[in-house]
Amino acid sequence: AERDKALAAMHPAAMERAGYWFREASVPAPAEPSEAAAEPPAVDFAALTEAEQYALLYPDRARRIRAEGGLPARLDYGPPEPGIVDDLVNGTCPILRALDQRLVAPA
Repeated sequence: AERDKALAAMHPAAMERAGYWFREASVPAPAEPSEAAAEPPAVDFAALTEAEQYALLYPDRARRIRAEGGLPARLDYGPPEPGIVDDLVNGTCPILRALDQRLVAPA
């Protein structure tokens, strides 16, 4: 301990750069959630269309179907009904549009 004190007295700037003296780093308190950032209201699953239900249950599959404009060439899952595929590709509801937003988001 005495040796460390002697070194610190000889080279205080070098010791500080090396991280021997630490300042208190307090984490700021989390911000209060605003009204706009509140969670969206719960959706009644039974009231959704089959395509919307499929998109909520299998978002990756629905995203691929929507991006390809139909069933992908290489399926690694059972294909949904043709009506569901058509609704996934051509649907404009917020749930299906959210699939498009995730496609263009930076990875």
